[in-house]
Amino acid sequence: MLRNNLHYALLAVVRRWRRNLLTVLAMLAGTTTIIMLVGVSESSALNTSSQLASYDSTRLGVRLQPQTWDIPEDELLWRVNQVPEVKAAGTVTIDTQTTRPQVNRPGQEGQQTPLAIVSEAGLKARGAHIVEGHFSEPARERPGEPTVYLGVALAKELGVSTEPGRNMIEVNGMRAYVLGIIRDGGKNAALSSALILPTTSTFLPQAHTLQRGMDVIVNPGSADTVAEQLKQVLDPQRSPVDTNIEIPPSPVTLRASLTKDSRALTTIILVVLIASTSFGIVMTMQISVWERRREIGINRALGLGRRDVAVSFLAEAALLGALGALGGFILGVLGSWVVCLLNGWALSLPPLILGIPFLGLAVGIVAGALPAYAATKVQPLELLQ
Repeated sequence: MLRNNLHYALLAVVRRWRRNLLTVLAMLAGTTTIIMLVGVSESSALNTSSQLASYDSTRLGVRLQPQTWDIPEDELLWRVNQVPEVKAAGTVTIDTQTTRPQVNRPGQEGQQTPLAIVSEAGLKARGAHIVEGHFSEPARERPGEPTVYLGVALAKELGVSTEPGRNMIEVNGMRAYVLGIIRDGGKNAALSSALILPTTSTFLPQAHTLQRGMDVIVNPGSADTVAEQLKQVLDPQRSPVDTNIEIPPSPVTLRASLTKDSRALTTIILVVLIASTSFGIVMTMQISVWERRREIGINRALGLGRRDVAVSFLAEAALLGALGALGGFILGVLGSWVVCLLNGWALSLPPLILGIPFLGLAVGIVAGALPAYAATKVQPLELLQ
C-alpha cells in the first residue's frame, strides 16, 4: 500500500507540474545559494589559511627587552638551540615608527626610512639574502667610515650600490658607506625598504634602545611548546613575562576564524529558506487538497482510509521538498566547483551539506502535515451528494 501511495504522489507531482514548479524552483534557488555560499567561503578560507600556514605556521616572532643587546648573538643562538624543535634562529629587529633615520645621497633631499638590526643568522632564518656586496659581522667599521646595508627597494630609490663612488650616503647628516644590499625573504618586504645595521654596529646608538627581535623557525606543530621553553632559556635573569613571543595561529584556528562570519550568514539564509519554502509547500498542498476534494471523496467512498490519504499527501509534499533540495545541491556543488576552478582554489565542502537533500525532504513532510490532515477530513458522502 505504501508503494501505491508513493506512486500516486509522484503522479500527482508530475501531472500538476506547472503549479508545483514555482515551489520547487524556490527550494532549488535557496539551496543553491546556501551550497555556493558554504562552498566558496570554505574553499577561500582553506586557500588563505593554507598559504599563510605554509609561510608562517613554523615561524615565531620573539621580542626581548633592550638590555639583551648586551648579549652576543652567539650566546643567544646557543640558548635557543637548547630547544630541540628549533631549526633556525637569529636577530631580526625592524622598527618602522620609533627611530626612522633620515637617509639620502649627499646633496639630495633626505627621507625617513625604517631601521632594521639583523645578524647573519637572522637573515638566513628569515630567508633574506645579499644581492650585492657582502655581510660582515662583526661590523667592519673604520674610524670615520661607518658601514651600513640597504634594502633593495631603498637602494634603488636612492640610486646607490656597493661600487666605489656610488656607495656613499648620509644618515641623519652623517656619512656612511653601503657595504651590501639585501633582499627580504619570501613574501616579506620590510627589509627591502629599510636601512639595515648588523647587531654589532655602533653607528646609531639609539637603535639599541629598541626591543630586540628574533625570528625563530621551529618544526611544524611545535610552536606552543617551543614558545614556553624559549621564555625560560632566552633571558633567564628576567621574568618570562618580559619575553614576548608571537605564536602564529594554527591552520585549523585560522580557517575557523575566516569562516565564522560566513557560517553565521549561512545560518540566517537557511532559516529564511526553510520558512519561505515551508510556506510555499503549505500553500501549494492546500490548493492541491481543495482542487482534489472530489477525487479524495470518491477514493474514500471506495474504501481508501484516512491514513492512506494522509500518506499520499505527505509523500507529495516530501517529493516537492526533496526535488528542490536535491537539484539545488547539485547546482550548488557545480557552481562552487566552477568558482574554485576560476580562482585556482581547492574545492572544500563540509560533510554536513550532504544532509541538505534530506533536510529538504524533512521540510516537505513537516510543511505537508497540515494539508494532509485537511485532506483526511474530507467527507465522502458530502461530496457525493
